Amino acid sequence: MSIGYLSESWTATAPSPHPPRKLDLEVRHLLEDVRELSSIPLKLCLEEWDKLTSLLLEGLTHSEELSIKKCSSIKTLGLSRFIHLKRLRIEHCDSLVEIKGCDNLESLEVIFLYFCKCLKKFKASGCGNLIEIQGLDGAKSLEELDFTGCKSMETLPDLTGCEKLRSLRVQDCKKLAHLRGLEMLNLTYLDISGCDSLEAIPNLFLYECKCLKKFKASGCGNLVEIQGLDGAKFLEELDFTGCKSMETLPDLTGFEKLRSLMVRDCKKLTQLRGFEMLNLTYLDISGCDSLEAIPKLFLYECKRLKTFKASGCGNLVEIQGLDGAKFLEMLDLTGCKSMETLPDLTGCEKLRSLIVQD
Repeated sequence: MSIGYLSESWTATAPSPHPPRKLDLEVRHLLEDVRELSSIPLKLCLEEWDKLTSLLLEGLTHSEELSIKKCSSIKTLGLSRFIHLKRLRIEHCDSLVEIKGCDNLESLEVIFLYFCKCLKKFKASGCGNLIEIQGLDGAKSLEELDFTGCKSMETLPDLTGCEKLRSLRVQDCKKLAHLRGLEMLNLTYLDISGCDSLEAIPNLFLYECKCLKKFKASGCGNLVEIQGLDGAKFLEELDFTGCKSMETLPDLTGFEKLRSLMVRDCKKLTQLRGFEMLNLTYLDISGCDSLEAIPKLFLYECKRLKTFKASGCGNLVEIQGLDGAKFLEMLDLTGCKSMETLPDLTGCEKLRSLIVQD
């Protein structure tokens, strides 16, 4: 084993029979093989290692802290074997593009990412103990960010200025209560599904997301209000399935590119708002117990609608505007117990399946 510098002047050529309880290892120049230290809780620091372009430390499974500073040439970092890692700090790594293996590091609690201006992808899904992330507001090249299943995270890191961010996944972050950031001009995919503690999405968070195409918020049981979607004119898919506290759908007027709208099992939803959804092909409002009527304007311009599911809408009395749905192929009104008259289906020449049982 060859190590350039040990902060406690401890060097080993073979596993020690009595290894120190905790070893601070600081590497400044050379690191060839550190596998023999795999059973020792380590604090590993790499600093000013200019020629390092790729780092994969498979042997240091007991490392609890990792700090990488001013390694200006490093492009990729692999952390898949750092199963005991609690703190990760990366600073001034100007060429770093991707950090691999951060997902499912269940012991990870804190991440600091400062001045990593070339970082494009960061995935920390399954980090159940992750609480805090700092420094992402300086990641100007960031394109993909994934915090799926970070159950201890209460606040999203500030993403202000992440203008190149295209994909943001924070599904199943059970304690997440706040979304922060603005000027995410290129965001096309947003998934906040399963964020039980989230009650509202502020106007500023979505206001500049004019390129947004897919937005999933299924299973957000406490989500009441969504603001700022009116500028997302390129939106194609919208999923609010299981948003049991939502009473009013965001105004979808002018969403000409919207193809799929799912508001299944939104138990308190009483109103559908919007018109001129010219390309809507799939609509599912099943299980919306509080919905009594669908206004004519909501469906009037939905001439491309192919599938319409409204099963289990026990209080739904009236559906207007379906007579213009010339491409409708499937209509499911199962369990609409309050409906006395079928909607006018005149001209629905392509209708293949009509279900009205119960």
